[in-house]
Amino acid sequence: MCVDSNTDSHPVVRKVTTPDEIANAFDAISYEKGSAVLKMLQHTLKDDFRKGLS
Repeated sequence: MCVDSNTDSHPVVRKVTTPDEIANAFDAISYEKGSAVLKMLQHTLKDDFRKGLS
């Protein structure tokens, strides 16, 4: 999550109101954050996490 410290980073949740804002809301940083959150949950919840995804 080192990339998250860059000045052009943005929060996982933010308000968007136009199609352009929606299109610009998703970039590599967004997907890396999502992946990091899921990996943290996986290590915390272990088997319960995997069962919940099935």
